[in-house]
Amino acid sequence: MAVSLILEKKMEINELLKKTMDRHGIKGKELAALIDMTPNYLSEVRASRKWLSHDSFIKLLEAMDKLAPGARLYFCQLLAGEALSPLPANEPSIVEIIETASDEEIEEALIAIGKRWKESRVSSIKNDNETTNIYVNVAPVVPTHKIAV
Repeated sequence: MAVSLILEKKMEINELLKKTMDRHGIKGKELAALIDMTPNYLSEVRASRKWLSHDSFIKLLEAMDKLAPGARLYFCQLLAGEALSPLPANEPSIVEIIETASDEEIEEALIAIGKRWKESRVSSIKNDNETTNIYVNVAPVVPTHKIAV
């Protein structure tokens, strides 16, 4: 019973590997070269005739993500059967950016946000009211005083 379950998972993982590579346009030769594996061995893995060690499998997932960012997350989502949140990057959050921004940078950001909001509202209203030609002109909100952060 346990052997059967392991074999089912092995086949499932190999099918998910194929599906991920196909969706992200990852070529077997390129992937094999990144993980020091022959293309033939990788082909055997994809066909469920060979398997990888835990470390080799981790390298394979990392290499897939290097060739096609998001491929590792996609594979994990397929394996989990649900959407997963991407791992947080080492980039600062928008809150951290705002907290360290100068008054001028905050003003520029608010103007850009206002312009973007206006564009999206006008576009949305145009699409909603295309037959009646009703358009709303929304001016961006521009702060008149400095904001203390």
